[in-house]
Amino acid sequence: MTGKRVAIAVLGLMGVAILVVGGAIVWLVTADLRPLIEKYASESLERRVSIGKLRIGWGNPLSLELRDLRVANAAWSSEPDMISIESLSAEIDPWSISSGILRFQKLNAVKPVIVLERNASRLGNWKLNGTSSSSSSGFAVVLKNRTQFPSLIDFVLHDGLVRYRLNDGTWLRIGLGDVTIASPGDNQPVTMTVDGAYNDTPVKLTAETQSFAVLRDKSAPFGTKLTIATAPATIDFDGTMTEPLDFEGVKGQVKVEVRKLGDFLKIFDAGIDPNPAVSIAGDFEKTLDHWQMTNAKGAIAGNAFTGELALSEAGRGQPDEVSETLRFGTLDVNRVIGPANKIAWAKAGNFASFPLRIEASQGNNLETRIDAKQLIAGTARLADFSVHFRLTTAGVTLHQLNFAFAGGRVDSTGSATPA
Repeated sequence: MTGKRVAIAVLGLMGVAILVVGGAIVWLVTADLRPLIEKYASESLERRVSIGKLRIGWGNPLSLELRDLRVANAAWSSEPDMISIESLSAEIDPWSISSGILRFQKLNAVKPVIVLERNASRLGNWKLNGTSSSSSSGFAVVLKNRTQFPSLIDFVLHDGLVRYRLNDGTWLRIGLGDVTIASPGDNQPVTMTVDGAYNDTPVKLTAETQSFAVLRDKSAPFGTKLTIATAPATIDFDGTMTEPLDFEGVKGQVKVEVRKLGDFLKIFDAGIDPNPAVSIAGDFEKTLDHWQMTNAKGAIAGNAFTGELALSEAGRGQPDEVSETLRFGTLDVNRVIGPANKIAWAKAGNFASFPLRIEASQGNNLETRIDAKQLIAGTARLADFSVHFRLTTAGVTLHQLNFAFAGGRVDSTGSATPA
């Protein structure tokens, strides 16, 4: 074969290659990839995924627009969709696709609705058993752990809603009116703001965290500082999490400032008549279903205390276990219950005039221990006061009530059950 023929053959092969590549590009630009993406995502998650409308702009950055995205819920759930999004638009670094960790230069989501719940075995519907990789080298359709979290350089969310089913079957609603996440780069700190609502009560969250690169490094805890503010209270956290996506392995310092306790508890459908100011700060830790605060210091209506608090979540339909140990120097109950109740108490002159009403449906089991060197209640002053009781749906068990009296001590136990 002469050199001329070799050159013609090579040029011919190059022409064929160019035609093939060109045809592939034309096909990618013009083809409807929605069915293929739906099929891939559904098989990866083992959940039905549907997209109403999809448009891809091929370039740098890669642009994406879709409408009516839906991810089916777990088979045991009564809700059809775990995730639904009215519209989503994105600008993606095309080189990040091959790495399996997407880098969104811009991401905008409108009206996302996320439904979260656990079954009777405490398995969350967000735990997916599909074939998408759980390592940083595999492309994940929906995140399984922190190693797959993308970089959100400029993220905006409007009019979102998270619904979480509580153990008693009722739904907790977290409104996400406006959410922003921003960072100068993958290795730079991240800021986040959320203007939303907790069960229709306005809430604002602000946070500063370590970088997305640190977030994806599961060998080290992820540093986070956040503030949650409502009208009656402010909560500050400064610490780390081993699994930020699950709010798991949490350790740090928590400070809570409640301006009106009764108003604050109404947010959780647990309002009380007294409305004292409460402050508390201490070491916070959450592991699996157990929450606790140790080395706590605070004050209730000006009554300083130290102590510990704990919460253990139970299965669906079962009451959670709440325990508290509070130690006071002086506990002036009159300051806690407020002026109106203080007047009624003073007129009565004794504890027996106050009814003991036990709710038929108790959301939590409560174990309480209170110690005070001096207790002031009405006109009574009791030294070395100590009480330990447990409150459940079945009634109240008084394990211990004792105090100094007339040169001796009074020790009591007892119980009360609903009539």
